[in-house]
Amino acid sequence: MKREQIKTILDLFEYIVEAGAEYPLIYRTDNEAEYVPRSRFYEDVMHAGAVISGRVQSGGAIAMIGDNSYSYVVTYFGVLVSGNTPVMLDKMIEEKHLKDVVAAVNCSAIVFSDDYEDSIGEVSVEKLSFDEVLSNNPDSRLKTFPKIDENDICTVFLTSASTGKSKIVPLSHKNMVSEFKALDGNTMLSGTAILCLPLHHVYGLVGNLLYMMYINSPVFITKSIRNFLIDIKLAEPDILILVPALYSMIIRALKSDITPEALRAYAGPRLKYIVFGGSPFNADPSIMLNSGITPYIGYGLTETSSTITLRTVTEANNDLDNVGKPIGNTEIIIGEENEILVKSDMVFASYLNNDCSNDSCFVDGYFRTGDVGYIDDNGELHITGRIKNLIILPNGENIPAEMLEAHLYELSYVKECIVKEQDDKIIAVIYSEDGELTAEKIKDDIRQINMKLPVNCSIADYILTDKPFSKTSSQKIKRY
Repeated sequence: MKREQIKTILDLFEYIVEAGAEYPLIYRTDNEAEYVPRSRFYEDVMHAGAVISGRVQSGGAIAMIGDNSYSYVVTYFGVLVSGNTPVMLDKMIEEKHLKDVVAAVNCSAIVFSDDYEDSIGEVSVEKLSFDEVLSNNPDSRLKTFPKIDENDICTVFLTSASTGKSKIVPLSHKNMVSEFKALDGNTMLSGTAILCLPLHHVYGLVGNLLYMMYINSPVFITKSIRNFLIDIKLAEPDILILVPALYSMIIRALKSDITPEALRAYAGPRLKYIVFGGSPFNADPSIMLNSGITPYIGYGLTETSSTITLRTVTEANNDLDNVGKPIGNTEIIIGEENEILVKSDMVFASYLNNDCSNDSCFVDGYFRTGDVGYIDDNGELHITGRIKNLIILPNGENIPAEMLEAHLYELSYVKECIVKEQDDKIIAVIYSEDGELTAEKIKDDIRQINMKLPVNCSIADYILTDKPFSKTSSQKIKRY
């Protein structure tokens, strides 16, 4: 199997075990790194497929829930080789919502890591733990792959739901493979990557795992975001695929020594690339640039198989709301209310069991992203906000909350913030860990920000909190 012949994720698996990295996956065992050779990965996946086939009829959907692990990755591919479709569940999902999703997708089974057995509750489907999948009948293995078409559904995701109930998004093999091929023509990534984003998130599975395997990059699997800062020392990665919140964790770990030298010492001598996506990036890129690290900024959604625009950040072009040009065969136009509309092989066909959303989420073949932005003279896309986050004032003015939040994030003591409308005024809610912060200081800083803004955009007041905001598992602030 040659890389240019890949059309499905099973093709990708065949390519990985025949011609991929010598050790495609790495994980921590105690204080050492365990390197998994291609042959072991193949045997483990085909074994997992046999165990699943012995418990569940092929042609159905199988839900998955758990922390990142080698077992999770093997089980994901095992579900595919057994002729079933993985349904990626957020490990923070509530039991009622889990039952709704299992029913909507008509799942025949659920596989889970032991830590999440209690989260499953009384779901009336076949249940298997990752340990069972890898340990039962050790000599049993599938011999062949199922026959599939690139237009078949490959994996089902849930949107991250930072503003409400998540939607069910089925992505085809063609959607996901088109993502790899589009990225491959727009990046220069090479070396070892660390998998720190959750696998149930499209950015984690497609961008942080599968694409890395597609370009023959070994992937070090870290269990969770909490383990990331520990495992980065052991992994010494060349590539980081991050959401901005994870980069903020690194910066906080540097404490007062926020310098290019300190970043390099903390992240390791080999780090060459950091790719940002998942939410707006507001940090100063000069620290990375001055430490010899190349930052990329991308934009995409679950419904677009992850990234659909991408660019390299440079000293000359460090405008952080600029997320680059469309990649692959992606077409982007700006619709009513400056909404970003997308057409691409990476865009899904429709939501599952959500007819109301399906009727309104496409216009003339373009997917309505719900995001607001514009395309500059160089053809690069700029994100200015989200339609649901627009602050609508009594005079009819629409103000993107993200625009105001970007100004607040320039204040060193602001760790997290949201801006909202309250009693016909714009209010900032600020989370800070600075115990010496005074009301006078905040008011003065907001006054300085307001001087840069149109009068109608002025922040009228603030609320200071000492507790972080609730977040989704992909570290987006929940606004509802």
